[in-house]
Amino acid sequence: MPIDPISWIIIGTLVVVGIAVGLFWDEIKAWATKVAGYILDAVNSAIEVATPVIISLVKKGNYYYRRAEAYIYNIYDEDFRRLYREEEIALNEIPPELLAELDKKDNNKIEVLQQQLIEERIAPDKMPKDIHAELTKKAEIKLRYRLT
Repeated sequence: MPIDPISWIIIGTLVVVGIAVGLFWDEIKAWATKVAGYILDAVNSAIEVATPVIISLVKKGNYYYRRAEAYIYNIYDEDFRRLYREEEIALNEIPPELLAELDKKDNNKIEVLQQQLIEERIAPDKMPKDIHAELTKKAEIKLRYRLT
């Protein structure tokens, strides 16, 4: 039984592609390695460590705000950021015991609990020491498993 023309075309194409791949295999391998490196670099730059979100009640003048904030550490470029979001709340929404505690505080801020946040870049030396230590500790653990 003879082979039809379409089969000869497919066989010929596969032979030509096989020869081309064989001739340019070193260049193909080098290109694939370079592309894989670019992809891994992009993934590495996106690895970040975050603290849990801290919810605070803040008083500014006669206004009260609910504030959520977290600290972020980028492992790749060693950049620290603080993300936060403030939302004004009415006086009648605040439980009386929290309001009494807030009035006793000098800094007009109490943490209530530990989302979409506003980003603010901060220098590592301006970050609270305990948060800086926690983030760098988490980062050291993740760096052991960092893709290279």
